[in-house]
Amino acid sequence: MRTGIIFEVSPSDRRRLERVVRDRKAAQKHVWRASIILLSADGVGTAAIMRHNHQVSALVSYQIEKGAPSMDGLHILQWMASGTGMVAAILVAWNAGSKVSGIGFVIFSLSSVLWISASIIDGNNPLAIQNIVLFFINLFGIHRYLWRSNNSAGKATS
Repeated sequence: MRTGIIFEVSPSDRRRLERVVRDRKAAQKHVWRASIILLSADGVGTAAIMRHNHQVSALVSYQIEKGAPSMDGLHILQWMASGTGMVAAILVAWNAGSKVSGIGFVIFSLSSVLWISASIIDGNNPLAIQNIVLFFINLFGIHRYLWRSNNSAGKATS
């Protein structure tokens, strides 16, 4: 249980909740809720409560105990941003021509947008500002490698 959170159950409420837990005819969700209240009042932590009620798998229980992050939307967004950034870096470093480098800058722009979104959700303002700047640098790269090269190719043929 988190420090600073105090949870008390009166003796009469405790007896009533214990009756619900023992009652074989009680709805399972009521038994779980009563059990959660009783265990929380005794100062038992979240992982132990979930294990007691058989509501989590062993892996999730291990993650809760060790403080390992779960794959929520923010983590998925961060992994997508990292992955697109790595793919873009490979394309630009490959130096296989202006079109491939331009596509790399398009993917870098997507990565920047993902990082901006993830950092705003996470409240990480320096990372958001950095990726806003990188987004405009990436737009310049797109202009340089895709738009400008296409326009110059069109002028050369006329």
